[in-house]
Amino acid sequence: EPMKIVSPVGKECRPQLDCSGKTDAECAVALYHASEKFISEGQSLADKELYLSARVEFMQAMTRLVEAEIRLERAKTTNFEDYKIVTTLKLKSKIKEKIKFCEKKIFLLQWKR
Repeated sequence: EPMKIVSPVGKECRPQLDCSGKTDAECAVALYHASEKFISEGQSLADKELYLSARVEFMQAMTRLVEAEIRLERAKTTNFEDYKIVTTLKLKSKIKEKIKFCEKKIFLLQWKR
């Protein structure tokens, strides 16, 4: 059986974004906007030919986008009104587009190093 990795006592993992006091739909929107910062930083690093660092930025953006997707699905059952508002803004399709974009960039940057 593989060893279990346990974080040291007192050093718990922090969330990607502080969503306390926000609904799941609001948190999904915030995570989407947070991912845009990582994407722009990744683009900047790729332009400077810092491909490994750019890949890390795109991976961080993708983790936020996947979390936003999870939060959006959870919002469907917890607060349907918020979910309806977010879907009229087509956030779900925008998240999927950005995830595909990040996946492509990560794959392309893998071969440029």
